[in-house]
This record gives sequence, structure tokens and C-alpha cells, in this order.
Amino acid sequence: MLEEYRMTLLKLLLKLKSLLLFLAIVGIAYAQDTRAVPNTQNPRAVQEESIQPQSDATLLFSSSAVIHKNLELVNGVLRKGSTLQWPVKKDNRYAVLVRSNVLDTVVRLSADSSVVYRDIYLGELAGIVFSPPKDLLAQVTAFANEYRSAAAEGSEENVAEGDYSIEVYRVEKEPMPIAALPYQRAGILTSEQSLAFRIAHEYRLFLNEDQRVYLYMNSEEIDPLLEIADRYGKSVIVDDWQNKESIITILAPKSDEYFVTATSFTGTETGSYTLSLQTTNNAVVLEDNNNVSRKDKKLLSYYAKQYDVQMERGSFYSLETQAWDGDIRIVFADSTLQSIVEYSVREGEKQTVPLYAEEGGLYSLLYLSSRDAAVNYTFSLRR
Repeated sequence: MLEEYRMTLLKLLLKLKSLLLFLAIVGIAYAQDTRAVPNTQNPRAVQEESIQPQSDATLLFSSSAVIHKNLELVNGVLRKGSTLQWPVKKDNRYAVLVRSNVLDTVVRLSADSSVVYRDIYLGELAGIVFSPPKDLLAQVTAFANEYRSAAAEGSEENVAEGDYSIEVYRVEKEPMPIAALPYQRAGILTSEQSLAFRIAHEYRLFLNEDQRVYLYMNSEEIDPLLEIADRYGKSVIVDDWQNKESIITILAPKSDEYFVTATSFTGTETGSYTLSLQTTNNAVVLEDNNNVSRKDKKLLSYYAKQYDVQMERGSFYSLETQAWDGDIRIVFADSTLQSIVEYSVREGEKQTVPLYAEEGGLYSLLYLSSRDAAVNYTFSLRR
């Protein structure tokens, strides 16, 4: 009888041990799971959540802070901001990454005489990539994007403040050099090829002052986006154009190195693409000094002046238009008048737009106005 009792007690102890082991395993798994999910309800969660470092980059330092100091005017409005500064070395590549889970922010990078601003939305990871032409002291200030007018009463009331994080990296991977134009490359964006805060490829090229270059990126797998920036990370031009293509043209403001970023509209897509760069000989293909009015033919609700032009396959063109005494709408269309590109030039403005002839053949330029009175314009189409 005693022996039977001992055996029953032993079985109960073994079951209790197994139960305790099971509960311990469940507890560890739960703890790991809760650590993996950021606490978006906690305004200080951003201080505990690490920004994932980009590939081929070295973290120099990071900081989590509350935007509450350095009340100052930024673009005519009063904002609260906090500033970090650090020495940067000539020709090194740096990435400044910022994120806040409680505020929209504006990041300002000051290096030498250059000042670059970048808007960053709630919860978004974004930043500025730059390469200084000389050793200097860089400053990064994060401002709350919620503000009040500087003319409002009181000095600090109703000015937003909250937590944010900044991380500064030295980018080890060199941009791919473009030695000569024309240039063409087929690339594949993968998740392992991130550039700072987005999946992207970066290219470096030297341009002479007033040199005009056309860039064309197309893809069947991503929504492509092209950006050209100077050494300080200031965007010279950004363009998404349309779903499967991105076309931009740059007239270099000075002789210097420029950086071309090939990415997607969201910065998170992966897939193949083709990038083409081509310089121009500035040969005039077509130009006119004219006007459009009620005397011209009617297309839908517009009066229209139509120009037909023969274009070569795979060629870039630039269309420069000056609108003199009224807004004018411009349509670049194929031979069936199917629209390819549409945009408007406002009265008194001059605008240059890149055009790309994917196929050789006849294309049309339509200058449109809804006004009865004449709208004068001049344009020049160059290849």
C-alpha cells in the first residue's frame, strides 16, 4: 500500500514538473513576441525602437530626444527644434536618418553654406544623404512640423513638441561611377541593397556648368523614381512621371559632382529596371512664337494649336515654353492624339519639360487655352 502511494506521488510530481516547463517555454515566447512589436501607444517608444542600419554603413552615433528647445523662425513660422552637430570629413558619404512616432517633423541639415530641408511624416523613416566637398562641422536640427504663426500671441503656446530619434551613419558603399555619356545600365533592386532609408541604387557623375542631361528609368516590376542631388543632399530635381517610367532633365547649376538615385515611388519595392543617361546637342527641332484663341480649332472645351513633329526612336527631347498673358495647357501626344504627357504653364512663367520618344514616328504638340482672348506663348523643342 505504501509503495503504491509513493508511485502515485511520483507520477504527480513528474506531471507538475512537465507543466512548469511548458509554462516557462510559453512565457519566454510571449516575452520575445511582445518585445518584437513596437509600442505605438507609448510616445517614448521611438527612443527604445532602433532604426535598422542600412547595409554597408557604420553607425557613428544615435540620439533620442524631445523636441522642446531652440524656439526659432523656420520659413516664416515658429517651431521648436533640437540640434546635433558633429565633424564630417571631405568626400565621405553620410546618411542622417530621422523618425518620430508622435510628430511630423522637418529636418534641417546645415553644412558649410548649404541648408537642406526634408519633410518627414509621422512614423516614417527618412533622411538626407550627403558627401561634403571639404572637412567641416555639420548640424542637424529636427523641428516639429506642427506650428503656429509667429504673429500669434505668446512665445511658446501651442507649439508642438514630442519624441524623435536621429541616427547618423557613414556610408561605406561607393556610388557607381558614370564615366561618360551616353550611359545605360540594367539593374535589380533587392532588399539587401538599401541606401539609408530606402531600397535604391546610387550613381555618381560629374557635370559641367550648364550641361544638360536627360535621365530615363523604366521598369515592368516597380514604380520607378529618379532623383538628382548635389553633394550636400539637396535635391536638384525629383520625378516620378508615371507608373512604369521616370524621366528627368537637369541643367547643371555649377560644375561639380552630382548623385543620381534610382529607386521606387515607395522606396520599398524590389525588381529590375533600366537606367539611361544621355546628353544633348541642343539642336532645335521645332520652335514658334504664336498665340491660341477662339480663332483656332476646338478640342473638347479648349481652343487648340497643333504642331506635328517627327521624332527618333529612343531619343530625348526638351520642350521649353513661356506663357505670356494667360495660362496655357500643353499635351504631348502620339499620332492618334492619345495623350502621353500633359501639364500647364502659368501666366508669366517659363517651364522646361523632358520628353521621350519610345518609338520612332510622328508625334503632336497641342497648345490649349479655354479663353476666348488670345494667349501668347513661345516654345522651343530641342533634341
